[in-house]
Amino acid sequence: MTSPRSSAPRGGYQILKLEARTDTQTRTFEQARDDIGNKVGDQKIAGERLKYLDRLRTQATITFRNDELKKAYEQALAARQKARLDE
Repeated sequence: MTSPRSSAPRGGYQILKLEARTDTQTRTFEQARDDIGNKVGDQKIAGERLKYLDRLRTQATITFRNDELKKAYEQALAARQKARLDE
């Protein structure tokens, strides 16, 4: 039985064949309005969700019975906060 092969090259060259080509089209603001609104709305929802989860996390009483688990939780929380600051 053979194993599945990845289409990504591991070095060397890869030959691609262009089968069709379409011109790029710039949409007008009216055409893109819904997409823009959805993206802005999604970003606001995601931000509010993070605020809500942070509020729940601060209100929760978390008791760790395993020091390694507590350390992993604190590291993940610190990484999440750092990522938000970097945005």
